[in-house]
Amino acid sequence: MKKTYPNPVRCSCLLTFLFALLMPNIGMSQLVTNATFELDTIGDAPPAPFTTASDTGANSITVEDTSSIASSALGTGVKSVYIVNGSSTSGSPALYAPESADLNQALMLSADFYLPAASWTSSNNISLAVYGVSSSSGLEVQAYRVTFRGSSDDMNLQDSNGTSSPSLAINSWGTGVDEWYRITLSVGALDTSEDTLTLSIYDSSGTLISSAANRSMADITSITQLRLWDNSAGSTVGSFYVDNVSLSTIPEPQASSMLFLIGVGLLAGASFFKLRAAKR
Repeated sequence: MKKTYPNPVRCSCLLTFLFALLMPNIGMSQLVTNATFELDTIGDAPPAPFTTASDTGANSITVEDTSSIASSALGTGVKSVYIVNGSSTSGSPALYAPESADLNQALMLSADFYLPAASWTSSNNISLAVYGVSSSSGLEVQAYRVTFRGSSDDMNLQDSNGTSSPSLAINSWGTGVDEWYRITLSVGALDTSEDTLTLSIYDSSGTLISSAANRSMADITSITQLRLWDNSAGSTVGSFYVDNVSLSTIPEPQASSMLFLIGVGLLAGASFFKLRAAKR
């Protein structure tokens, strides 16, 4: 009896279809928020999902043309959000982004900052914070905050887990002004009993300047919002640019390995069918 083998073309198509079906759900990074502001209108406030606060009077938060300022290998494009704290009595202008992420996966938060020399002094502070639902009280709390802090000749950075005093200082990592910087927060899965993250800082060329692992977060069950604001004290005024605000899930190592093995298996299967068909 003549042996028959599966049609190699049909098998290859079927394997490709299964691979495409499985791939988005296995070990792939998924963007929750990815704001580059390149398609937004200059002079307008950042569109939804972003909201703003205390941006009236001398304060403002608008999308502006940044093609004339320093270039960046970080992909900052030609439009960014410009946050201006022009009044010591109108509160601190802030940019909010509501969030909802898969708590069973690790998360990566990233944002780029540009600090103009003309409006940055040793008294200026800029904060980036993650808010979430407290596992103990069920209320929204500040889970983690990292702050750019000005100094006389360089920049330094401090962080807080939302309840304790700033516990980290990274000093002398750059002149700070007229250059883009990127801050990334790598957060482990929030379903664990203790939430921690890794803080990393990159310069405009994409070079890692400094990092600190196992930074403490408040114990939360979900992320509710990201917040960026001018955190300068007293009568200090100033301005800064924000770009590439991104929150994404990070594939677990096991899932990434599974994706690789599935890919190898599909390719091997397709090759096997073609080889057997050629021998007939």
